[in-house]
Amino acid sequence: MAKNDLDGAIREYRQALRLRPRNAKAHYEIGLALKIKGDLDGSISEYREAIRIDPNYALAFNNRGIVWRDKGDLDHAVVDFGEAIRLNPRFGAAMVNRANAWRDKGEFDRALADYGDAIKLNPRNTFALTSRGLARLRRGELDGSIVDFDAALTLNPRLADTLYARGIAKRKKGDIEGADADLAAAKAIRPGIAQEFAMSEIQ
Repeated sequence: MAKNDLDGAIREYRQALRLRPRNAKAHYEIGLALKIKGDLDGSISEYREAIRIDPNYALAFNNRGIVWRDKGDLDHAVVDFGEAIRLNPRFGAAMVNRANAWRDKGEFDRALADYGDAIKLNPRNTFALTSRGLARLRRGELDGSIVDFDAALTLNPRLADTLYARGIAKRKKGDIEGADADLAAAKAIRPGIAQEFAMSEIQ
C-alpha cells in the first residue's frame, strides 16, 4: 500500500474513533498501518489500546508480538504470541510466530513443540513446515530439516526459501549435485535469494 493510502486510512480510522472512541478495530487498523510505515512504537501503542478495549482480541496480541519481534524484544513477543494462543487455541499463525521467537532466542525444543502444534492443526501449512525445517537446520538436524522441506515442497514446489534452505542442508550432507539443483531452482524463482540468505545465520 502506498504511503498516501496509509496516511488516508489512518485519518479515516482516527475520524471513526472521534465518533466512537471505544473502537478496538480502529485502533488495530491504525496499528497495522503504522507498522507498515515503520512507526513501531506508534504501532505498539495502538495495539495496546485495542487490547485495553477488547482484552480478548487475539489478533491484536499476535500482531503486537510481531512488532515486538521486529524491535528485537523477543521476550515481549513470546508473551503476546502466547496470549493470542491462549485466547484462540487454534491460532496456527501465532504458534508459528512464537516458535520463530523461541528459535531466535535459541530455545529450539520449545520452538519445535510450537511448530509441531501448528502442523498438527494444519498439515498443509508450508510456512510452519519450512520454519521447522530451518530450526532443525540451525540445530544441525540435517535429515529432519530435509524431511520438512520435502513436505513443504510437495505441497508447493515453487517455495524459493524452502528450496534454497534444502539446498544448504543437502550441501552440508555432501549431496553436492542435489544441493546445486535446489539452489539453482531457488535463484530462478527469486534471483536475490542468495544475498538474502547471506545476511542470515543459515549459510
